[in-house]
Amino acid sequence: MLKLADFFHLPQVDTFLEQLTHDGPGLAVVAGLDLRSGEGFLPSGRSTIFRILMREILAANPDAHCVVVTRAKDAVRVPRAFQRRTMVMTVRPFDEYQAIMAEAARRRPDLLVLDTLDADNAALALAAAAAGLRVLSQVDSVFRGAGVARHLLDLGVSRAELQHLAWIISVQRQPALCLDCKLPYTPDAAQLNRLLALLPQSEIEPDHQPVYYRAVGCPACEGSGRKGDVLVFDIFRGDPGAPNVLEQPSLLPAEDYVLGLAVRGYLPLGDVLHFESEQFHRTYKLLVASERALADSHAALERRVAELEVAHNVLQQRTKALISLQDIGQALISSDDLDALAVQVCWRARDLCGADRAILYYLRDGDQAEVLALQGWDPALLHTRLPAEDVFRAGVAAGPVPYDAWPPGTTPRPPDVEGARLRAGLYVPLLAQEQHVGVMIVHSTHQNRFEPGEVALLQTFANQAAVAIQRAGLVEDLREKIAELEAA
Repeated sequence: MLKLADFFHLPQVDTFLEQLTHDGPGLAVVAGLDLRSGEGFLPSGRSTIFRILMREILAANPDAHCVVVTRAKDAVRVPRAFQRRTMVMTVRPFDEYQAIMAEAARRRPDLLVLDTLDADNAALALAAAAAGLRVLSQVDSVFRGAGVARHLLDLGVSRAELQHLAWIISVQRQPALCLDCKLPYTPDAAQLNRLLALLPQSEIEPDHQPVYYRAVGCPACEGSGRKGDVLVFDIFRGDPGAPNVLEQPSLLPAEDYVLGLAVRGYLPLGDVLHFESEQFHRTYKLLVASERALADSHAALERRVAELEVAHNVLQQRTKALISLQDIGQALISSDDLDALAVQVCWRARDLCGADRAILYYLRDGDQAEVLALQGWDPALLHTRLPAEDVFRAGVAAGPVPYDAWPPGTTPRPPDVEGARLRAGLYVPLLAQEQHVGVMIVHSTHQNRFEPGEVALLQTFANQAAVAIQRAGLVEDLREKIAELEAA
């Protein structure tokens, strides 16, 4: 379990945080930006400091009871030692945040912890502080000190409510100097004057300058001159009697803190001289990274919407096809004209699977196959009879199988002569009561394969078509026999 002592920090931090842990009512906020996307950015360490402060406050007050209000159960991890005196209230998606906060305040806890401050709860947190509660929370912000107070105004807090803002602990992580290759550095007169101008309140003695360091680079730090990182604090304490909390300076400004780190050899002097400009540059990079992440998310969302639209259209087509299969089946069963039925079967088959050519062979007398119908092939083939063994494949599965040849009875021709290339084909046996009734062969000249859904629809349709063709064939045979009897 991490403690503040596990991080290097200036001794002033211990003094101020000791005051915070024993302080009275008011809102204490830990501020920092933990970027959720983007490369090259150090997380601020805000969440870690937030958890440490919560633990330190409870440890310093052994009789204190705590209520945690959070949107995610795991967002605030309560240490095992304090779980018995801590109640966790989870705000579910459809809960009223105001009602949950009212219930939490009604319990009058010694410490009220909110997982994060936002537009939904910032004013409620300060209202709880105004009612005499001690409130601890954290906020995602690039600002520090009084700048965080201005950020709270953007979250819907009034200036009057800011009187109950007790502490702001702003944190960020800064790449530290490599201890293996850093070299002492003496600032020139211009740098020293700039240092005095930037930090007029700091204890800088022009005649007794400390030793500063600069980054060099070595194999240990891969030539960067930096290795590891160090926390930078900015500590602000609100004064209820001050005329304008937005104009209050920090007790320990981040600029002074960075200077203290530079004096101790953790940061180069350049980080002190360019601290403010680096903050602007860092904020700019964060904004660019956020815009890029937003653009990527938008593009991914557009792709997902397009995929869903395609899937929706396919689903609509499949649903429509499935619904119509019943109607088709009824129409097929009601027809007893074998030739007309075969034409309808070819046409429906093309429509279901997206083929542009189809041919249907009907098994006659057990040894001959007759072309009963065709679509996209030479009409002269109609009613052509072929040996059954040329059409019906031995050992073929009951369902559709890929077919890469020209249909039996047709004359293969080069694509430039035919005017198209056969790209995908299916051989579809027509079986009724496990008996061969016929075969249908479909081709596409514009798609490279038939989708599994199209094949499944074609199989379902072929089962219905086979029964209808068998029935129509029997009716035709019966008519022929009746005609023969009447002629006799």
